Amino acid sequence: MSVDHIINAWRDEEYRESLDFEQRASLLESPIGAIDLSEEELIEIQGGGSSSSSSDVTFGPFCVAFAVGTLILISAAVVSAAACN
Repeated sequence: MSVDHIINAWRDEEYRESLDFEQRASLLESPIGAIDLSEEELIEIQGGGSSSSSSDVTFGPFCVAFAVGTLILISAAVVSAAACN
């Protein structure tokens, strides 16, 4: 099995399942290993939970910086448009 086929089998579960028994048996184990996360680990992933309360929502520094930067750009565009009139 070529390197490209092995990598494709690691990345694509549907492709991997389409291989016959001998091909799957010849696959090397993925270098990243199995990814089995518990329910608790999944909950800890930012953005992985759902909540009906907005008070439980937290924003990382990137989100805040993006929002502030967007507001600055919008404000500059409004001021610029007002100055043209």
